[in-house]
Amino acid sequence: MTLEDFFIAFYEKRENAFCLLNSKTKIMALNNRFLKLFNNPKAKKENYINKEYFSTKIHAFADEENIKKAVNKKEKEWSKVIHLLDEKNKIIPHRFKIANILFKKNKFQLIEIEVQQKKQTVDAIKELEVEILQHLKTQSKLKQTEQITRNIFDSSLDMIIAYDNNDQITEFSPSALKVFGYQKKDIPTIKVKSLFVDQKQHSSIKSQINIKGFYRGEVVNKKKNGEVFVSFLSASPIINELGEMIGYMGVSRDISEKKQAELKIIESEKRYRELFINLSDAIIIVNENNDILEMNPEACNLFGLKLNKDRVINLYDFIEKNDLKKTKIKSKELKEKGEIKGLEINIIDAKSRKKTVELSSNAVYENGKFKGSRDILRDITEKKITNDELRKSLNEKEVLLKEVHHRVKNNLQVISSILNLQTSYVDDKKTLEILRESQNRVKSMSFIHENLYRTKDFNKIDFTEYIENLTKSMIHSYQYAENNISLVLDLDPVFLSMDLSIPCGLIINELLSNSLKYAFPQKTGIISISIKKTTFKRIEIIVEDNGIGYTKGLDSDTEGSLGMLLVRTLISQIDGKITLLKHKGTKYLITFDR
Repeated sequence: MTLEDFFIAFYEKRENAFCLLNSKTKIMALNNRFLKLFNNPKAKKENYINKEYFSTKIHAFADEENIKKAVNKKEKEWSKVIHLLDEKNKIIPHRFKIANILFKKNKFQLIEIEVQQKKQTVDAIKELEVEILQHLKTQSKLKQTEQITRNIFDSSLDMIIAYDNNDQITEFSPSALKVFGYQKKDIPTIKVKSLFVDQKQHSSIKSQINIKGFYRGEVVNKKKNGEVFVSFLSASPIINELGEMIGYMGVSRDISEKKQAELKIIESEKRYRELFINLSDAIIIVNENNDILEMNPEACNLFGLKLNKDRVINLYDFIEKNDLKKTKIKSKELKEKGEIKGLEINIIDAKSRKKTVELSSNAVYENGKFKGSRDILRDITEKKITNDELRKSLNEKEVLLKEVHHRVKNNLQVISSILNLQTSYVDDKKTLEILRESQNRVKSMSFIHENLYRTKDFNKIDFTEYIENLTKSMIHSYQYAENNISLVLDLDPVFLSMDLSIPCGLIINELLSNSLKYAFPQKTGIISISIKKTTFKRIEIIVEDNGIGYTKGLDSDTEGSLGMLLVRTLISQIDGKITLLKHKGTKYLITFDR
């Protein structure tokens, strides 16, 4: 059976109009009803066979475009009321149906147009009215959607670009114009490939879209002024209602700053890695269980290990047992305070060698939870040995120096005793005074050496204690049965170096000696000595008595005694100042910086 026989047998005498189209929409067969529907009654079938259906104008459609779309889509089934025009161009609604049929393994489209009776026509008109109303609503919604889409397109911060199959740009969002440096009037002249630094990249993107249906990735773009930037592009094809690809749509975002930041991070990571590897201190990164996650080469040397990332090593395995307790206490402190510094511990390396290290740690937190620490360990074994040797040597020197001061003190006491014995053989009063003054000066220096023998720091001599012992000894040496001289001391706690203590002691010795010898002819009175810290560095010493007073100036010829000459010399030696304050009695004010 031929196709024509098949068609005549099944569709020729039907009431409705039928037409058979091949895959290229050419008319292969049609019945008389289809031929004469609103057409010339004398028309012949052979005039239409093998002719393209729509080009024959066999029917006058009011909405031909919609029918074309339906036919071209080759849908399995399609049914809709359409509008045909009669010979007077009056719209007559008809139901238009399309169905796919298979004849001898060939696919055809069967078009059926229902011939409407009067009632059917009325129903079709009503159906058409409903369809028109629905169409209007759809158009309204479509316009709203288009407006929303346009608003999104215009206000989007991302760049949106659409172009056809010939790479001609059809849409260029305001943000894209701004980034690329173009104006709206430039759009018709812009080819999309001009936006790429490498046109091969553009071709590759199109190929991926054609194969996969999308593209996502970084691209290198070029602005109108030639400036280059990196963007992240998400692109896909544009498909029309017939399923045809008519172009491409791309949404991209300038990520130059992000890329720059990433490069800086990479560079920073590289510098950190170089520092980590080349630092002379051992650096380890441990987790909350003190398992070592990473270590630099110096840490490997410290622990006597070879770098092996597959082996789990715990820091506590290397810490000497005696130091484990204090290390664990410091570990708790690390979790609470975030850092520990300068913890000295002993470790035993993988080769059983004992080493002393100084550990400093900074805690690592994630979401407020302790996750481990970054630790720096400095090998101070040699430093420790050297310090111990220096300390031992220093202790030996201190013992030796104390022994020297002890011997000097003993020698000065011997001298003082000799002077004391010498007084037994002297009857001259003046000579006796000279011997006694010399003896007191020797005692003054002897007290200093006694303090130095007992002190632990030669730069911090307890000057207050020294003055108490010195003045009491002098009062005792000048005290006779008929004397009634009192000593009043007002001393701040003051510590001076040896270089200051000896001259200051001798100054007080001379001034106190003068008061005891000359101030109290009646053998009764009060001598006051005060030592005050007026500022952090400034020291003020006052030696005064309520005796007969001193009428001459401090530098007068009558004051040319050895004692006052010695005072002026010693004042100059300590870069100090001495002032004689005249009032009832005698008052000396001495000031200097320690």
